[in-house]
Amino acid sequence: MRSVYCAEDNTVNTVGSKSSQGKMSPRNMLSTTIGDELKIATNFQSKVVGIAIKDRGGILPAGHSADAAYWYDNSVGDWITSDYYMKALPAWVDAFNSRKMVNKYYQDGWKLLYPATTYLQSTADEKDYEAKALNGNKFPYDLSGFAGKDFGKISTTPMGNSLTAEFAKAAILGEQLGADNITDLLAISFSSPDYIGHSYGPNSLEAEDGMLRLDQELGAFFDFLDKKSVLDSIPFS
Repeated sequence: MRSVYCAEDNTVNTVGSKSSQGKMSPRNMLSTTIGDELKIATNFQSKVVGIAIKDRGGILPAGHSADAAYWYDNSVGDWITSDYYMKALPAWVDAFNSRKMVNKYYQDGWKLLYPATTYLQSTADEKDYEAKALNGNKFPYDLSGFAGKDFGKISTTPMGNSLTAEFAKAAILGEQLGADNITDLLAISFSSPDYIGHSYGPNSLEAEDGMLRLDQELGAFFDFLDKKSVLDSIPFS
């Protein structure tokens, strides 16, 4: 007897890195998802893609018949998948990974978005019960020392959401999602609020700042979708 991880699958292999973090698939899930039902409803003409830092967050919402699911390999700082979906990463994923955006986010660091006095849902900064996940538990966070060395720390910052959103934009363009009259599905899970909450608590400055930044990130993502929709609707001669 042993515990079975929801997305584990030792019959598949990692695509995109040499680590074992890609040995995942939706095979353990016993139900269909909205992604599966969309595939069935369109006679498998729809494209369905799942994206999340956490493997299960990218895999399970997209379903069994997804065209792709991608998750973040924190050992190398790249987005990966498994050969359940494909034998090699698409060129657009390789191009995105080559940018190593995680290092830029580390160089920028994590500062409060607004003055600390305006964070009315939070307790005071630097509580004893908070984890020191980022070499401390007090703002501002200097993350530059992690660049090129520790790619996992990004998950416990709002920039993990930014990395996810940027990869999602690349997926929309790279896969031409929504480019025809057949409905496509992009299932995005933002994993960083969970990492931040576990490390600092739901009433922390870190958690509140993370949600404020995620709100901005979602707004920018929706603007991207709106602009893409307008551009796609303009006829070119």
